Amino acid sequence: MLRFTIDDWIERYPSLSCWRGYDQLIQARLECCIRCYRYSGSFIRYVFKTLEYAARGLKPLIAYSLDDTIFRKAENIT
Repeated sequence: MLRFTIDDWIERYPSLSCWRGYDQLIQARLECCIRCYRYSGSFIRYVFKTLEYAARGLKPLIAYSLDDTIFRKAENIT
């Protein structure tokens, strides 16, 4: 259930959008949050802030297609 909430946050909040495609890393971070939780507030807010802070160091994954015009131009050069 928490994973569905995280996926919703990734779609909704720009600060978390770079987590898209990092499924293994999200799972590892969530397990770490469960083990290290010592905060007196809401656990959900703790997870949100943890993902938000950790997202600052992530590079967004960008998918490229071989059908893009950049690659077609490169084929014409060779």
